[in-house]
Order: sequence, then structure tokens, then C-alpha cells
Amino acid sequence: MGSNRPHTSPISLSLTENQPSRQVNSMAPSPVDLNEMAPWLRQYARVNYKDANYLWVGFSFGFRLEFQGSRTGRLARNLRSATHQDTAGYVKQKLQKEVDLGRMAGPFKDTPLDNLQVSPIGLVPKKQPGYGQHLAGTSHFSDNLNGCVNTLEQLGVPIAHDKTVGPTTKLIFLGLEIDTIAMQIRIPESKIKEATREIQDILSTGNIKVTKRALQSLIGKLNFMCRAIPMARAFSRRLIDLLSKGKQPFHHIRITSWVKEDLQMWLTFLTSYNGISVFQYQRWVDSDFLQLFSDAAGGAGFGAYMQGKWFNGAWPPQWVTDGTTRDLTLLELFPITLAIQIWGKQLANKKVLFYCDNQAVVTIINKQSTKAPRVMSLLRQLILQCLRYNIMFKAKYVCSTANTIADALSWFQLNNLPHVCSSAYEARLFKAVYCTAFFGFFRVSELVQTGPSKTGCAIQNLSCSGNPQQLSIHLPHSKSDQYRMGTTVTMSSIPGNPLCPVVAFKHYLEARPSGPQHAFVHFDHSPVTRYQFQALLKKALAHSNINTARYSSHSTSLGQPHQQP
Repeated sequence: MGSNRPHTSPISLSLTENQPSRQVNSMAPSPVDLNEMAPWLRQYARVNYKDANYLWVGFSFGFRLEFQGSRTGRLARNLRSATHQDTAGYVKQKLQKEVDLGRMAGPFKDTPLDNLQVSPIGLVPKKQPGYGQHLAGTSHFSDNLNGCVNTLEQLGVPIAHDKTVGPTTKLIFLGLEIDTIAMQIRIPESKIKEATREIQDILSTGNIKVTKRALQSLIGKLNFMCRAIPMARAFSRRLIDLLSKGKQPFHHIRITSWVKEDLQMWLTFLTSYNGISVFQYQRWVDSDFLQLFSDAAGGAGFGAYMQGKWFNGAWPPQWVTDGTTRDLTLLELFPITLAIQIWGKQLANKKVLFYCDNQAVVTIINKQSTKAPRVMSLLRQLILQCLRYNIMFKAKYVCSTANTIADALSWFQLNNLPHVCSSAYEARLFKAVYCTAFFGFFRVSELVQTGPSKTGCAIQNLSCSGNPQQLSIHLPHSKSDQYRMGTTVTMSSIPGNPLCPVVAFKHYLEARPSGPQHAFVHFDHSPVTRYQFQALLKKALAHSNINTARYSSHSTSLGQPHQQP
């Protein structure tokens, strides 16, 4: 509502008051004192004229709600919580107080405006009024709070002093307990039990229809919890969509199979949820920062990599037989879901931006919904894991040429070496080089010859002795070793995996000629060079029908070839 106090604009404005706003202002003027606000807006206008103008016009004539739609009047009955004999008197008292203070107008026998929108009134009991844990020895916080309250009172903004709490580290806000010391948001146990019971009532009895009122009750409780666990909204969307199927609260609505699956996900999560959500990190971390990549290939398998750890595998034969491997969206989503399942603890309480080279998967993850039943079933598992580890998740498209770590794992490209090398020895040699570079995060110059004086790694600096399950490589110096202290990189074996760096190096040593000082040499004793490293890598990529035009070997220390501009 606008103010009816005389005032002078602090900035050059031409204010026009229309008839509806004049009617509203005369009935319930704003308590805000624009004469007191004028000096503040005058200063603010020098920095942000647009917002200063918006505030001035809004407090003068009322703020526009930017409503779009039919501008017809609507009446509504108050909820039972406001009309019950035990609460009706309290509601009337609160409304009369607002009328006496000039903040509300009424009551009216007839609607004062043709397009008046009336919303129902309801009451929600407060279980812990005034709850808060006050800080000790924080007088400056108290001074700041008091200064804020005094300024608001000077401007005429109504203050509910009985509801003002602080300074505090713990309080109840909108029914949620916020603890800034423990960095937690807590949902009341009673809310979780009520929602769980209502879900069980629907699922356990086999009900295929529920009343709109019962559905609204459940949705209200679930939406309340989504304030603390926002990723759970994905399991509420289809419930909300069902509300349009019933016009009256007593109308029955059919529960679809997809909604039942969503309710089952809610039930699975709530039965193990303690009601505590930890504050998530404020900033989003992306796949590059986490070194998290995944990929899938319909004709081979899937793979994912994160911070030196990885997994890959082939599709089940049944998937090939029944045609599941033709569903590329499902295949791409599978390693992502498995990565969250395996590495969820490392990603806990983070906001993760995941790069994916499949646009359909990116859209599905960001929408958290799809019409494909199999993909939706997998997506539910992904969201459930995110809920358990308090992970916020979204995806961004990245072209396939920038996703080579996961490509190599999913396509098993190192197994293509026998097809692109001139001999079996060369295949052993380059497999050892690539596996060592990949799993040891080595720069190319740390392993192979890149110039007359840069001979790479010497054979005496490599060791497979002592523990046969490990490969150790000592670097006397490196680009990141500014003080030339030297460092040793140790890689463990991966039993049964064709990409095991320890096995690959041992197979190479079995055939390596004796004598040369260079660690990685051809059968004629000449060292492997950067050019050969890069040329054969591109040849192996091309054998898998992957565009190699934008690759170089500059950054294999990140497990990912550098992408050329």
C-alpha cells in the first residue's frame, strides 16, 4: 500500500496515481514514513537510480505484483484452523489490531474492488516460541541489531518485538531449526514421522485413489522438508501435477505407478534420515576441479575417473541381447550414477557441476525428470544417493573431444595398440608408457625424451622390487619440484584389469632389451620421444573413430590430453 503522508520526492520523478491505487491507499495507507526515507533514497539514487525509483514509487502508491492472468475477483473461505471455536476469537483479535493500526481496511459488506483477490486464512501452531540460543560476549552484534531496529522504527516499518530474537547461533525459522555453529538445518522429528506415516498409508494398503485433501496434506509436509533437502523436489513434482485431477478436496485422485515409485523413494530416504542437513558449500565445484569424468560406449562398456581413482566395466550380455545398449541416454547416465554411489562420501555436502558429452543426459539431470521409464528408474537412484550424501547436482554439456579420460576407460582404447603398433614389442612399450603416464599423473617430459638434454625417466629410477604389487618411480626433479628435492610416485596394481599399470610395466620389462639408460626404449635402444607418444595416441584414438584434430600430449599429467584452441 502507498503512504498517505505528505512527502517530497528526493529525486526527479513524475508520479502518476491511478484510480485503483488511490482507492487502496485511502483504505489502508502504508505506515512507512517517506519523509524519513527521503534522505536515504536520495543517497541511494546516486548509486542505483532504477532501484531508488522503484522503492519511491512503490512506497508512494503500492508495489506492483507483476501479476499475469485473468484480473477477475476471487473469494475464498477461511481454513478450519481459523474458523474453529477455539481459534476464531484469536483471529478476530489479530485482524482488529491491524485495522486499528491502519494497516488493514475492513470489514466490508461488499467487495471494495471489482478484481479483489481473497486468500483463505489459516493458523499454524508454534511449538517453540521465542526459541534461540543467545551469544555471549558479542556486544557488537547486539549493537548492529539494535541499530537496525531503531532505523526501521524511524522509517515507520512495523516491528514485532516479541518475535525479534538475537544475536543468536540457533533459532527456529519457518519451522526449521538453523544452527550456525554446527552448520546444520534440522527438520522436526514429528514432521518426518507424519510424512512417513502418510506415505506408508498409501503404499501399504495398495490404495490406487486418495482424496485431494489427503494429497495436499502430504505434499505440504514434503514441500516443507524440501526447504532443507532441495534435491528431494524431484520426487514431489508428479505428486503436485496430480492435484489438477481433482477440483474439490473430497474428490478422489488416482495414484499412478510413477507417483508410487516416487513415494517409495521418499520412504526409502526418510526411513534412514535423521532430520539433519549440513550446510552445503556455497560455491559450485566442477568436474575439472574434482577431476571427475565419466563416459559410456554402447559397443564396449563404461568408465569413470576421479582424483586418481577409477572404475570401468563391460555391459552385461543380457543388455546386449535385449537391446538395452542401444539406449545411449541410459548408458551415459549409468556411470554417473555409479560414480555417486562409489564416491559419494568424497562429494558429501558439495554442489557438483558435472560435465557430460551427452546433451540428453544433461537435460535429464538438470530437469530431474524424463518420460523414459528405464532412465527415470536410474535417475531416481542418482537423486537418492545425492540426498543421502547431501549433494546438489547439475550437469553441463562438454564436447566428446574434451572427455578423453573417460573415453579411454569406456572404449578400452589401450587395447587397440596391437592394431596400430608395428610389433608386439611396440604394443607392450606404449601400453606401459600410457598406463604409467595416466595413473601416475606424469608429464610427458618426465617419462620420455622431449629434447637433446631432456631425456625423460632413467631405468634406474624405476622399481618393481620389494612389493611385487607396486611400481615406484623416482623423479630427481620436476617442473613442480622447485627446490629439486626429488619425489617418488608409487602406483598399486589393479588385479584383473587390462589397464593395470604395474602389469603393463612388468610385461614391458620382460621384453625390454638390456643396456639402455632410458626407461622407455624401442627394441633398437632408441628412446621414445614426445612426437612418438603423441602420434601413436592419435592413431589409437582414430582407430576408435574419435576425432583427433584437437588433441596434443601437453597435459597427460592431468590424465587428459590438452585440447587445442
